[in-house]
Amino acid sequence: MKKIISTMGMVTALMLLFACGAKPATPTTAPTTPVTPTTPSLPSTPETPEAVSVKDYFPFEGDVEYIFEGMGNEYATFTRTVDYIDGDRIQIRDNNGGTEIVKVIKADENEISIVFSRAETYFRESFLKKDSGKPEILLKAPIEKGTTWTLPDGRVSTITGVDVSVKVPYGEYKAVEVTIDGATGDTINYYAKGIGLVKTVFNPGTDEVSSSLKTVTKNKPYSRLMTFYVTNVDAKLLRVNKEVTFKTNSITRIILQDVYKAVGTEKNSNILSANTRINSLYLNDDGMVYIDLSKEFVTEMNAGSEFEAMILQSVANTFGDFYGETRVMLTVDDKTYESGHILLDDNEYLKVDFSKVIEQ
Repeated sequence: MKKIISTMGMVTALMLLFACGAKPATPTTAPTTPVTPTTPSLPSTPETPEAVSVKDYFPFEGDVEYIFEGMGNEYATFTRTVDYIDGDRIQIRDNNGGTEIVKVIKADENEISIVFSRAETYFRESFLKKDSGKPEILLKAPIEKGTTWTLPDGRVSTITGVDVSVKVPYGEYKAVEVTIDGATGDTINYYAKGIGLVKTVFNPGTDEVSSSLKTVTKNKPYSRLMTFYVTNVDAKLLRVNKEVTFKTNSITRIILQDVYKAVGTEKNSNILSANTRINSLYLNDDGMVYIDLSKEFVTEMNAGSEFEAMILQSVANTFGDFYGETRVMLTVDDKTYESGHILLDDNEYLKVDFSKVIEQ
């Protein structure tokens, strides 16, 4: 698993301030299409725009990819995708090539705030119901120069402009400018109506670091390379890499279930039988992956004890690897795993083990 290196610290902290998104849209099967930049109409009176909602500066939209071009640091460039949207919350994912940060943003008429964030999150799971208890406000009403608020870490944010011209690779905008005073330097974020974040600048007093919106591509959901493990006729473990795509609000366990079955058919090694369902799949607070399979996983398994053991190892490796954990608790219809050959004790978990994997 990738780890953050020291030079990324400044940029990772900066990324936790970012926010953009869009209004939910019905998913389509249309091909990926870059969006043509547009310049919003300008308010008639500078510094006193027409009455708008804070939410106008954080529109929600699924299956959209935002790419920000970085300057001043290699990790200032990042890609943003949308995992989930529900009501007044959106879960976004920022990938800067060194780490992936997941943030849950809440937006209402009065403020936009980060209510939960998790660094180094390379798996996909909904955190929409999570709440850190210390929301970090990104933008607050009234949208007028001088509006000020204090962040949980003591820094002070102020709207320092409401009709500020900002030019980025994606277009030119009149944006709300938010300046955050910090001990190590100021951060300035620019939010454009109908777009969201278009630029962020961190000035530590030496070299400036910035991220500017470069492209917005619709019909472009989050995707990642995933490793599935299967067992061949010689009871050996094989590693199969597949690109897996997750549309906004799609159910992770269903996506993985279907892809795993397809991989099994392709390799003539069906770890999950045709009728097997993944009833539940999640990473618990104890750091263990919990997966519950339907009874068909056992009743439709035609395997001797050695082969069955390798099937269980395939399951442990696949889902343990997905979450980056080493322990997997397997149950069948919420009961302890039991077959004619293997009986797991209560609270006995499977251990991820790659020692028997052979390379093709």
